[in-house]
Amino acid sequence: MAFGETNPKPSFSPWRKWSIGLNVLLIILVVFSVVVMVNYLSRDYFTRFHWSTTSKHTLSPLTLNLLHSLTNKVRVVIYYDKNDPFWGQKLIEKVAENILSALQNQTDAVLLKAPK
Repeated sequence: MAFGETNPKPSFSPWRKWSIGLNVLLIILVVFSVVVMVNYLSRDYFTRFHWSTTSKHTLSPLTLNLLHSLTNKVRVVIYYDKNDPFWGQKLIEKVAENILSALQNQTDAVLLKAPK
């Protein structure tokens, strides 16, 4: 651009502007399609991961202090789907075992199964 020129040349031609816009639109559609496909596949191939290093469910020290300070009886109710592979009977028994091990006096605990 020369000094004093009042009509500067456009930095992009209209064709270049349209090609950039279409390229961005195409990338957005591809990313959206990948997200939809992953979501569709995750519906059929459900997996849970346990990130604990000891692979044991533990309570924080603050929670344990709270549980030990309780003086009243506490009722714990666990709702789960019996058909869910993650919440199988073994896991429910393990949760009950962990609750019992956290109690000071295990004879006070009463574990009941829900009626069928």
